[in-house]
Amino acid sequence: MSDRVQFTMLKLGWAVRFREDRHGRRDGKRGIPEVRDGEPLSHTPHEQALVERRNEVVDRVLQEFVTGSQNTVADIEVRYRRIASAKMRLAESAAALTVADVPLGEAEATRRGAGEEDLPEESIRARNQADRRKQIGPLRAAVDAVKAQLEEEFEALAKLEAVVVSALREAQARGAQYCAYTEGLRALYWRALVRVHPDRAKGVESLRSWPSTPVWLTLDDYRLVLRLGYPGGPQAEPLALVFAR
Repeated sequence: MSDRVQFTMLKLGWAVRFREDRHGRRDGKRGIPEVRDGEPLSHTPHEQALVERRNEVVDRVLQEFVTGSQNTVADIEVRYRRIASAKMRLAESAAALTVADVPLGEAEATRRGAGEEDLPEESIRARNQADRRKQIGPLRAAVDAVKAQLEEEFEALAKLEAVVVSALREAQARGAQYCAYTEGLRALYWRALVRVHPDRAKGVESLRSWPSTPVWLTLDDYRLVLRLGYPGGPQAEPLALVFAR
């Protein structure tokens, strides 16, 4: 479970305690599960029902997260594509500026225009330098404009991703909460079962392995949970098809 997921335990009320105790005593008296030397204990039908219900609830929580995040994720992908495009433009603009923004050679610095034959060299150099600044001005402005756009895009992207991450943490908390609740039900059931099982002395009191927590509850990256591909690129699976199988 992600360390960032926090939740409040659901209360196991008297009604569910009574129900699990009844199920446990019923199966225990029937010798369920059967104890066989050298073989692991099987899960009881009631335990399997608890797991199926857990998975049903957790899958529904995940599907709600997927559906609720579709529009925001679509906006995120647009932002990633804009950022990729802006980075390419920035590279091109920066390259053009690098080529143009070089010190004037001696010939360029002292080149005289028509009617400048009698001007002092200092004036000629100043005029040529001013012409160079005018030449590279638009190139520098283009670089600055793309940088400003990138800053805006990254800021907008961060806000959008924060919305999705927050929704994921909430969904994970709900899923983890129900998983913990189910484990509590199982503990109540098993405690009652063990007290009356005829093969208690043979090790039936040992809790067996429990089906693992659904993987998506343990992931920090929302893109992994949503099975998205490279940011802004072709997706590994369209978001709408995550639950189509």
